[in-house]
Amino acid sequence: MPQATPGKGTENTEENQVKEFTFNFQSNRNSTEHVVRGKLDESIHSALMSSTSFQKEQEKNEGKTFHLIGKRELRGAINLGMPCKCLPEKTHFEVVFYRVKGQVSYRDEVSTGKRCVVFCVRSTGKTGGKLRTGSKPIVKDTCLREDGHDLCVYAFEGETIREALRKDGRFSPVIEQNVWSLVDEHRCLQFTLTVDDLRDKCFEVQVSNERHAAGNENGDGNDRAGPKKRQEQGNAPGEQEKLKGELRKQVDEYLGKEKGEKHSRKNWNLLKKEFGKIAVDGVPITVHEMLVRLSASVGFVKWDNNGNKGTASCFYLGNKYILTCFHVVKMAVGDGVPDNEWKTIIEKAVTISFDYKEKHQPTWGWYNIEPWFEVYNQSLDYAVLRLKVPNDDQSELPPGVSHTANSPPWNGVIYIIGHPQSLPKSTDTCTVIPIPQRNVQYYMQVFTKYSFKEIQNSDTITYNTCFFHGASGSPVFDSSGKLVGMHAAGYQYPIGTKRNSVIEYGPTIEAIVNDMKARHPGFDFISQIQDDRNIPCQDQGEVPMDIQ
Repeated sequence: MPQATPGKGTENTEENQVKEFTFNFQSNRNSTEHVVRGKLDESIHSALMSSTSFQKEQEKNEGKTFHLIGKRELRGAINLGMPCKCLPEKTHFEVVFYRVKGQVSYRDEVSTGKRCVVFCVRSTGKTGGKLRTGSKPIVKDTCLREDGHDLCVYAFEGETIREALRKDGRFSPVIEQNVWSLVDEHRCLQFTLTVDDLRDKCFEVQVSNERHAAGNENGDGNDRAGPKKRQEQGNAPGEQEKLKGELRKQVDEYLGKEKGEKHSRKNWNLLKKEFGKIAVDGVPITVHEMLVRLSASVGFVKWDNNGNKGTASCFYLGNKYILTCFHVVKMAVGDGVPDNEWKTIIEKAVTISFDYKEKHQPTWGWYNIEPWFEVYNQSLDYAVLRLKVPNDDQSELPPGVSHTANSPPWNGVIYIIGHPQSLPKSTDTCTVIPIPQRNVQYYMQVFTKYSFKEIQNSDTITYNTCFFHGASGSPVFDSSGKLVGMHAAGYQYPIGTKRNSVIEYGPTIEAIVNDMKARHPGFDFISQIQDDRNIPCQDQGEVPMDIQ
C-alpha cells in the first residue's frame, strides 16, 4: 500500500474541521466523482449516508449491501466505521453493491481524542506451523476474498494487533480462536504486539493450528494450562484414550492397505484432530423437553412413483406449507420428467406423516401433496410443498416451526431432528464445524479426490452427525431451539462394511429466507406461513443424506 500522508481539515477550528473524499459507482466507473464531507470524528458510513447521490443509488439496489473499495491514496475494502480523520487527502472510493451472503458488521467506536492507525490485511491468510498447507480463509464475506480485495483496518494507538482484528468485525472466528501472526516480506509480528508501527503497511495473516488459550496473550497455546484443564481438553490419559485406540485400529486397517502403517497413523492424527466429534456426557432435561416440542413439526416423507421408492424428512412451516430438500423432490419425480409434470407426480407419489414415532409406521395421519411446486432453488437445495388437508381443517396439523431468518452459530452445539434410514423420529446432538475448519481437502486426500467446494461458503452450516440416508430435509436447531438450517448432505468414507462421517452440511435458514424473497417475490413468505401456533424458541464423495 503506498505511503499516505494524513490530510488536513478544510476548516480552521478543530470542532468544525471536516475531511473530504470522493466516490463513484462500480456499475458506472466513468461517472462523475461525487464529493462527500464529514467531520473528523464522524464515521465514513455516516458521512456517505448524507450524500443524495448515494441514497438514490442505494434505493435502486434495494435488498443489497455494499463495500467501499479504496482506489486512490487508500487501497482495499474500507471498514465503514472508520473515522473520517483517518483519510488522506484526495482519497477516492468505488462503491460496489452485492447480494448479502452473511451478516456484515463493522467497528463503530467513539474516536474523539484518540489517534488512529490504518493498515492493510490480505483477505486470504495462509497456514503456518508444521503442515503449511496453503491458503486460509480469514474473512466472513466471501465476496471480498473472491474479488481479491484487501481489508483496510483501522485501530487506535496502544491497541494490540489481536484487538484490532477482533474489533474490526469482518474477520472470521479463526482470529479469535487460533494463534496467528502478521507477516510481510521481512517481518513476522505476533498478535500481542501493538499496532503503533503498522501505519500504512500491508500484511498477511499467518494462522497456526494452535488454539488460543483464553487469558493467555503470549500466543503459547495450552502450555500453561493446569492438569485439570489439560484433562478436559483430552490431553490426559483415561477412558477416552482406550476408545481412541480402538478407533485408530479400525482406521489404520483401512488406511494401511494402500499407504502403509506410518502414513496411515499420520492421517489418523490429522483426522481425529480436525474432525473428532466432541462427546457431551449430560444433556439438561429442559433441552429434552424443548426437543420434544420441536419434534412435533418434523415429518416423514415417503414416495412411490411407479416402483421408484424412497424416504426423507421435512418440517412444517405453517398454513399447510412444508420445507424439504430440492434433491428429495427430484428423486421422487425421477429422471427425464418435464418441468410442467413435476407437480402432477408429486401429488400422486408423495405422502407425509408427522406421527412416525414408533417402530412400525402409522397407517393413519398421512397427508397427500397438492399439485403445486412454485418455490424452490436447486443450487441452495430447498423446496416448499403444500399439504392437502381434508375440508381445509388445519386443527390436526402440528405447530409450525418459527420461520425467522436466524443466523447460524459459529460454533458449539446444534440439534437435528429427522428420520435417518427410514427409522422413527429421532434426534442427534451435533458439534458445529466452524468456517475456518472447513478447508479439509489438504487433510483428506487419503479418502477423497473431491474439493469439498460445496461447504466453502457462508450459506451453509457444517457439523458432524450420525444422520445419513433418509435424513435430508431435517431441521437444524441451535442450543436455544431456533431454526438455523436444514440438513442436506455430507461426505462419507467406508471402513469395512460400514460408512462413516467426515463432515455434513445444509443450507442455513437465513440463506433460504433471503433467497425466497429475492427469487420468488410473488410468494409472500412471511404472511403465507405465518401461524399463531408456531413453536416458540425456548466409494467416497459428497452424497445426499437419503441415497446410498
